[in-house]
Amino acid sequence: MGNQLVSRSEFPIERRFVQWAHCCLLQQLRRVPRLLLRGQVATELMLYSGVFLIIVISVASVLYLLQGSDINSLEYSIVKETAESFSDSINLAVRGGNTFSYYYNFPRTVLGGGYSIIFTKSSAIVHWEGSKGNLSYSYPVAPANFTFSGCITSLQSGSAGQLDSKKGQNLLIITNNGNEIKLMQPGCNE
Repeated sequence: MGNQLVSRSEFPIERRFVQWAHCCLLQQLRRVPRLLLRGQVATELMLYSGVFLIIVISVASVLYLLQGSDINSLEYSIVKETAESFSDSINLAVRGGNTFSYYYNFPRTVLGGGYSIIFTKSSAIVHWEGSKGNLSYSYPVAPANFTFSGCITSLQSGSAGQLDSKKGQNLLIITNNGNEIKLMQPGCNE
């Protein structure tokens, strides 16, 4: 036989295999774009779903934080209004002069919680336990000498007094006798 080349036609089985392999390969290659398209659609769906979830979570957290700050500002404004009304009542009595009396009905609780107010010679300090912790605010009052009676507890040798909103009646009687301002909360057994 020598160095003669053998043509492919002499091996019909190999030829049929090559044709079959070529045919199968073409069929598989025709399927690939459809498979790739399905994979691409699934990938895009997961990507869009992930981005959408991230946006929803971030918007929900921002709204939650804003809602929390709204609650704090609501609590602050209600406590501020209550403390300012005490301060205004005392300022009214000081400016009213001799023989001036004022009956102030104060709220027993602020948003369901009791509070206390410390009266000093120049300020009224409110202490209230809010939903985010203790709140303390100071409000100026006209300088005067104060005396305390009833349910108001004397502090610092009588120079300051503390009113607890849950003790006694929710009434503060403020009297100016010309020399001093008398603060009395009735309802305690003395």
